[in-house]
Order: sequence, then structure tokens, then C-alpha cells
Amino acid sequence: MDVQALLMSMLMQLPARVPLLIALAVALALVLRQRAADPFAVRLAAWGFGVMLAAQVLAAVTYPLLQAYVTSAALPFAATGLFYSVIGIGLAMIEATGLILVALAVVRRRR
Repeated sequence: MDVQALLMSMLMQLPARVPLLIALAVALALVLRQRAADPFAVRLAAWGFGVMLAAQVLAAVTYPLLQAYVTSAALPFAATGLFYSVIGIGLAMIEATGLILVALAVVRRRR
């Protein structure tokens, strides 16, 4: 897989990822505007939205790179599934961490 095919693979993900990336960026900006309200809750929420935003960007880059590696290494189907599963679980754990941070910020703010 050459560089052009890799970039096209990344660009093909944009229609599905852009709305979520925009929503996370707007949420992060809104949270950062409310710094004076409760600094600790705002920090938790900012970290949470930032982690989720980073996970989405990482996923947009990681899956095409993994596809390029699988194609160039001519891996068997079982190994390909294993690689995608491990990457998917890792990215899901990162997203879950961000969501937990946002939930902690909401609980902290409610007190």
C-alpha cells in the first residue's frame, strides 16, 4: 500500500468521524469557557473530552496504518482479525476512560 492509498483510506473515514470530532471539539471549548464555576470539575471534563477527541484522531490514523501493514505483510485472516480486535479494544478503553472522566465531572458539579 503506497502513501496515496494510505491517505485515501484516512480520508474515506472523514465523513463518519467529522461530526463526532466537531461535537467533541465544541464540547471541549464550552467546558473550557466555564473555568471559574468549579475548577476541578472543569478540569475533569476537559481531560475527558480531550481524551475522547484524541482517541477519535488516533483511530482515524491507526486503522489505515494497520490496513497497510496487513496488506504489506500478507498476514492470514485470523491474524488480521486479532490485530483489529486488539486495536479496537485499546481504542475503546481510551474512549471509556474519557467518558468516565466526563461522568466524574458531572457528578462533581452536581455536589
